Amino acid sequence: MTALPQVEQAAPEIEMRTGLPDVEVRRRLALAMRREETGARVLAFYLVEMDGRRLYQTSGHGSTAHYAEVGLGIDRRRTCDLLHVGRTLLELVEVDGAFCAGRLGWAKVLVLARVATPKHEAEWLERALALDCRRLAALARRSKPGGPPRKPSEQKGLPEIRFPLGVSVGVLGRAKVEQAQAKLAAELGREVSLAELFEALAGDFLASEADGSVPGRKRVDASIYRVIVREDDDGGPGGTLLAETEEGPLPIESAGAVRCDAEELRQQGESQLELDVKTPPPLRRKVLVRDEARCRSCASRHDLMVHHMEFRGEGGRTSAENLITLCTRCHALVHEGLLVLEGATAGEVRFLDAAKRPLELGEPVAAITPPAPQGAAEREFVMLDAVPEVVDGAWWERHAHLFHERKDGTGLRFEAGEPREPVQGRGTTVAEPADGDPFAGLVGQDETVRRFKIAATGARLLGHAFAHTLLTGPAGTGKTRLARSIAACLGRRPIEVLGPMTTDKPTWLRLLAALEEGGVLFLDEAHALPRPLLEMLLEALSEARLTLTVSDGVRARTITLALPRFTLLAATTEEGLLPVALRSRFGLRERLIHYEVKALSTLLLQAAAAKGAEVAPEAAARLAETARGTPREALRLLDRALDDCAAQGTPRLDAEAVEGALARLGYDEHGLDATERRYVQVLRRSRRPVPLSRLSRTLGLSPSTLVESVEPHLFERGLVCTTLAGRMATPAA
Repeated sequence: MTALPQVEQAAPEIEMRTGLPDVEVRRRLALAMRREETGARVLAFYLVEMDGRRLYQTSGHGSTAHYAEVGLGIDRRRTCDLLHVGRTLLELVEVDGAFCAGRLGWAKVLVLARVATPKHEAEWLERALALDCRRLAALARRSKPGGPPRKPSEQKGLPEIRFPLGVSVGVLGRAKVEQAQAKLAAELGREVSLAELFEALAGDFLASEADGSVPGRKRVDASIYRVIVREDDDGGPGGTLLAETEEGPLPIESAGAVRCDAEELRQQGESQLELDVKTPPPLRRKVLVRDEARCRSCASRHDLMVHHMEFRGEGGRTSAENLITLCTRCHALVHEGLLVLEGATAGEVRFLDAAKRPLELGEPVAAITPPAPQGAAEREFVMLDAVPEVVDGAWWERHAHLFHERKDGTGLRFEAGEPREPVQGRGTTVAEPADGDPFAGLVGQDETVRRFKIAATGARLLGHAFAHTLLTGPAGTGKTRLARSIAACLGRRPIEVLGPMTTDKPTWLRLLAALEEGGVLFLDEAHALPRPLLEMLLEALSEARLTLTVSDGVRARTITLALPRFTLLAATTEEGLLPVALRSRFGLRERLIHYEVKALSTLLLQAAAAKGAEVAPEAAARLAETARGTPREALRLLDRALDDCAAQGTPRLDAEAVEGALARLGYDEHGLDATERRYVQVLRRSRRPVPLSRLSRTLGLSPSTLVESVEPHLFERGLVCTTLAGRMATPAA
């Protein structure tokens, strides 16, 4: 594995000292925190850079998470979090700018990365600057991810409090849990989770009572136990504090306890002001609910008290606007003057220290340089949201490597990255003008060629594209040669695709996007094209576009790939396997049949002349009779006969030389090969029809091989016929 790069410049020395003044301690804490936050932002930025450009491969690592784990000592979970935040901040430009300028802390950035989107970024940033981390996190939990922050009027009640419980059980315990879960699911008529089962079991247990037969428990109140501290309503001289519990108020030792100045004034007889009433229990509960049962200063849930912002001894009223929830520690700080409340009402209160500075430390922080925007000329990084709704072939060519097929086949997966440079001369270029007739050399298909020439002329005069064409027929009858001749007649160089070899959507999309206006796509063995790709082809033929579902793991959206008008030339040996929807889209349908012996003889003479070989007409006719009516087989036999002729030292391929060559290739005087002769012999020896399965076992060939390769020539020659019971040899055999 490649060694990790070394840091060229040593890190600055960090000084840690004891005994510093409190102001300096707070300043150093703020600077250390800022240094940690900026380090996390830089980590997130360069991890995204490494992941998008796959730079981890240059050091021999398998992924960005692997590099971070081995080279940086960062666990994979934190790496994933940093990658998510880094990608999100590429979209949330204002949030990133506020962090880089020191106006926003990293903890708030993490919260915004979970819920904010560019559409509502400004609203979330405004709330983040106004709220502390705890309240911002609570607002994010109550808001819908991707939506705007909820308004105060929409925030009802307290957030649900949940506790993870980990437990390990044995085999018997696990079986009991599974049976109980299945029983509860049957009773409710739906699936239930382990959490629902646990709550149901706990509720039943708490509701049970002992009847003497088995051990049990008394029924108890299952509410959460919380201690709320208040002053004794009797106003006794001791200034006693009471803790409200489920069993009623319990006194707390008053030594060292905190008492409001109103009580102190009363004890000293300085009651020149008319004091308002003590806080009644209903109002106290209302304030606790409003403040989420937390201390408004430190967010503690323990030893809570309801405090008058404007002291009762100074004329403060006992109202919800003047009451605030504090814990006993913060309450003591208020009365000692170390914690100052600023604000007219509880809703707008701010907490200051003794020097009247906000508790949110306002020390100067170092600004960092934000990453370049996406539109910068020196760098272009494409995210899913930046993909246009409608793209063309040129755009797709540059960004096709960012799209991958999902494993479940439901769409495409998008990976953010940089586009590639465009390739010159892409797609179906215009072919060089052909010398003479592009259909020259095609024999035996005169009527078919004539119809194609008429269609091409009509399309050119009317100014529209050549009709989609379907070519069907047995293998070797010249479908590929005919398709190439049609493309040459249209002045185009076709994109050739083999149906069985095209299996994934990204490759299929690249081929379709590479087409230009008036281009030609030749699809051979069209019946073997996978069904999902066939459905995409149908949309391309009818709508000249493709609707694609794309996701990046979190979000999903649809985009449209606009396609030019093109001509599809499809060839297949199995027309019946093509869907009706596809067959109906072909304006021209031509079925090629087996060639006659005369046409094949002419073809062989032309091919021999092109090779510079001398072939007698009777020799060409003999080869044509053995060629099974296909040009491909005829040309194969010609090549083998010429090889044999050269080996025998014969300068000219005549009838005698052809007979000797065919005999050495295993053909008899009737043009049957060894397999066909054995097939006929089996039928001759049998007095009754022979089933196909029995023929297959006897000859050692699969039924499909017999049907597709052996029987067609025998049926054409009239040597074999079929009955309900099986195959039989005819008298001609």
